[in-house]
Formats: sequence, C-alpha cells, structure tokens
Amino acid sequence: MYMSSRANLDYWSTDNCCVFVSLRRGTIFIGGLSVIWQSVVVAISVLALVECHLKDTNPDDTLVSDTEANDTALYVDTLFANGTWGNETAFYSSLVNDTCKWVPEAERESFGVYDQNMLNVVVGVILAFSSIYCLLSVCVIVGVLWHSPRLLQGWVAFTALYMLLTLADLLITLPFTTLLHLLCCITQFVVSLYVWAVVKSYMHVLKVAKRKPPVPEEERTDYTVNGVDLQQEPVTV
Repeated sequence: MYMSSRANLDYWSTDNCCVFVSLRRGTIFIGGLSVIWQSVVVAISVLALVECHLKDTNPDDTLVSDTEANDTALYVDTLFANGTWGNETAFYSSLVNDTCKWVPEAERESFGVYDQNMLNVVVGVILAFSSIYCLLSVCVIVGVLWHSPRLLQGWVAFTALYMLLTLADLLITLPFTTLLHLLCCITQFVVSLYVWAVVKSYMHVLKVAKRKPPVPEEERTDYTVNGVDLQQEPVTV
C-alpha cells in the first residue's frame, strides 16, 4: 500500500482509511487499539514473571541432578509400594520442572524457556518492548489531536521493527509451530503492515500540511474577480 516515491505517496495519502473512515479517525482508532493490545501484552508479561517459578538449571550441577533424580525415583517406588502415593503428590509435583503457561509452546521450544533465568530474560525483553510501544501508541493519539507528525514517527519506526521481529519469530519457531500459531503470526504481520501504512500515510499528510506556506491575509479577504468586487456588485446570471 505504501509507495516509496513522493508522487505515489501523495496519491495514496488521501483522507481515506477505509470506505467510510477518514485517515484521521483511522489513526486515532489504531492508536487506541494499539494501547489496549500492548497493555494486554504487558499484563501477560507481568503475570508470567509473578506466577511462573521455574527451576534454575546449571550445567555444572549435572552430577547432583542425576543423584537427585535417582533418589526421587527410589522415593516414588517406595510410595507406590507403601500405598501412600496419594498423600505425597504435592512432593512429587514440586520436583517437576514445570513450564510457564503464558509462554507459547513454539517460543518455549525455540528459545529454550525451561529455567527461571531464561524466562526472566525473554519475558523481560517482551515487557520492555511492549511498555515502550504502549507509550508510543499514546503519542499517536496525542499527535493526531495536536497535528504533530513528530509524535507519530516513533510508533511508525517501532511498528516497522515489530513486523521484522514477527517475521523473525515466524522463521525461528517454524520447526515447532502449529497451524494456529502460523495463522496468528501471518495475521499479525498483515494487520501490522496495514496499520503501519495508514499511520505513516497520515503522518505524511501532516508533514505536507506543515510545509504549505500560510495564505496571506490580503488574499483571504480578496473577493475581486477581474477587478470587480463581488461583495459590492450583484452577480447576474
């Protein structure tokens, strides 16, 4: 949708987002929707850090881990033999290295999110990125209301980066992806491309309006045509 040349961009930068929605209203709607979506991502990231408590794995502790695993297997066999397995389920569950339900399976397999340190790194990066993105989405709404194209530039740049990260995530997680995950990534990229084109087009409209020279005051009150003042002379058809 977005054309690189100035002439084509001027052609596409008409005040039309959809059939009945103007670019201005469409940009405000996109900014508000982006604030809501990034707020949801921030909330999920916080929940992942608060609720998910994975075991810290260290390669140097391999021998100790093997010993603990053997002791655990022996203890479980003893529980089955004594018939007290039902009372000791909590103990066995505490020894299992659970996964975080807030991290998708494809990303969990690709980035190896199985210990607390890796979980903190991955979720922390997502939390920081989404927080900045949310603030830039608020700047989009303020920029539209104040007719300031500079406030839209950060969101446009971050959305372009977001699309690249979406493609990278799709390629990295491809060996572990599912049909639903694949469709979500493709839909996310297409929607991001569309909203990026709309906001960038309106940003260009604001820049063009800023570059236009102001109309002189004498031309605003000049109602003469071929030397005839239309305010004084009646117009005859």
